[in-house]
Amino acid sequence: MEDNYNILCICSNKDIRNTVTQSVTSTNFHLFYANNLQETLIHISSENPQIFFCDFNFAKQYHTEVFSLARKNNPNILINILLDQNDKDTLFQAMSFGINNYLVFPIITEDLCNYLKLCGLIIQTRNKKAQAPQPQTSTSKTIIADNTIENVPEIVNSLVELCNQNFDKNEIRIGLEELIINAIEHGNLNINFAEKNQAIFNGTFEELVQERKSNKLYKDKKISISFHQEPNYDEWQIEDEGNGFDPSEIPTFTKLSQTQQLHGRGILISRFQFDEIEYKNEGRLVRIRRYASK
Repeated sequence: MEDNYNILCICSNKDIRNTVTQSVTSTNFHLFYANNLQETLIHISSENPQIFFCDFNFAKQYHTEVFSLARKNNPNILINILLDQNDKDTLFQAMSFGINNYLVFPIITEDLCNYLKLCGLIIQTRNKKAQAPQPQTSTSKTIIADNTIENVPEIVNSLVELCNQNFDKNEIRIGLEELIINAIEHGNLNINFAEKNQAIFNGTFEELVQERKSNKLYKDKKISISFHQEPNYDEWQIEDEGNGFDPSEIPTFTKLSQTQQLHGRGILISRFQFDEIEYKNEGRLVRIRRYASK
């Protein structure tokens, strides 16, 4: 890991600050704290952080101004919301800010250290010098699809071919496939996390999918995938016709034991393939964006 990566943290909770401080001491990151909006804006402009940890209450008040400046200075910055509660409403509000990830405390120092190492690897990949020219015009495409999971790779390939040539197409492909499959399975087919986990354990997941696809309650539901490209970013929106989901059921990278679960990792993976992920409509619509590097 390079030694010039900066972390900016704005958080009033002393326990959280102590955990962040202890975690950073075992890495090559440089940690800066801000206590208010003015200090935050100064640090963003002067230190150009690669990782931003932001208190939820501060983000609620200032996310539009602060996050837009942070991404303007560094399109590939990893923005994390710090939470001390794991309820559905709070998580959805945090996920509406266009962040990369949220961290629910308490978190042990070792887990946060591993999380920072993961972020460092992602930053190294993002910092590879781009060679292809940037697109100069806008492009849009919309696809309406049924719940045939076998068709997802073909749909994704047609979208990936349109994306910015500077982007790692494998990263984009993995992220899109995970989110589209989630829209089908958890959204339109209403297979919850517990049901999927049990069916995978029993070896009956394919049968469960086929049963739901033939059920009159779910069989006619569609997903909509739209793509829009501007010279400085690519954006996708994926919308299903399901009942939404509870984000508190999703494991987080900072809980190492949870990442060993058989499912639930798709949303985690996609958070780091894109620069912004925003959930709307109780999770039925996800907007994802990847910025072109300067």
